[in-house]
Amino acid sequence: MTSIGDVSYNSRTIVSSLTEEQYIDYVLYIVNRILNEKLYNIVEKRENGKIEFSIQLKYCEWYLELDDEIRYNVESNLQDHILRQIKIVCNTMNSENMNDIDNDEDSQQKNKRPRVNI
Repeated sequence: MTSIGDVSYNSRTIVSSLTEEQYIDYVLYIVNRILNEKLYNIVEKRENGKIEFSIQLKYCEWYLELDDEIRYNVESNLQDHILRQIKIVCNTMNSENMNDIDNDEDSQQKNKRPRVNI
């Protein structure tokens, strides 16, 4: 049994009996549990110059007991969260690479002899 706030849930909780806020809290709890327990793998695949990521869940007993609708919403939200994190990392790396390029160009300019016109 899982307790979130004032509401206790178990695997037999009827989705329709939850308020919208309770349902959101429940889905969020499950997403966080998956993240905290590292119940997923991110697999990178490179093909034709493109990088593709695949998110693979490690299905455990408590997860498989969940309602299909809840699993769908959990997987959707988990995917959105992980994609946002990947984009942040990629943007940070691109930004750092651009700074490295700028710094390299600046150092090359400083190391060059000034042009002399005769």
